[in-house]
Amino acid sequence: MVVLQVSDIFHSCQFVVDFAASSLLSFKRKQEIRSEIVDNGGILSYILTKQTNYLVTGNSERTLSSYKGRTAVKNGIPVVSFDFITECIKSGKLLDSQPFLLSETLESQNFSSGKIVAKIQSSKKGTKVVKKTAVRQILIK
Repeated sequence: MVVLQVSDIFHSCQFVVDFAASSLLSFKRKQEIRSEIVDNGGILSYILTKQTNYLVTGNSERTLSSYKGRTAVKNGIPVVSFDFITECIKSGKLLDSQPFLLSETLESQNFSSGKIVAKIQSSKKGTKVVKKTAVRQILIK
């Protein structure tokens, strides 16, 4: 079986589509959405992982209250509408997901509430552990 790829718009983009939250979509439309993603170079997954680039849904309220939706927001994965896929294909390129977002990411929620969170990276050097932050280095014996 030969898979015909229409374009490379979604090259190396992994999509998780929440069809369970979109119960109003017909079976035919769900198949079309799957084809649009895969035929344009995207990877379709049913499990949300840290490699996921987009969570796509038609019902933001239902998706965002689900475990999958909360995990996407927590990990900073954009939750977008089906229009994102359609508009990317129409324009022939991968568009900015911002206009199609159905939720804010955790980072933008923290920023709007005034929290600034620095990620700490630690590594061992000999017997000392070095913790790096964006502001300074702290040596711990």
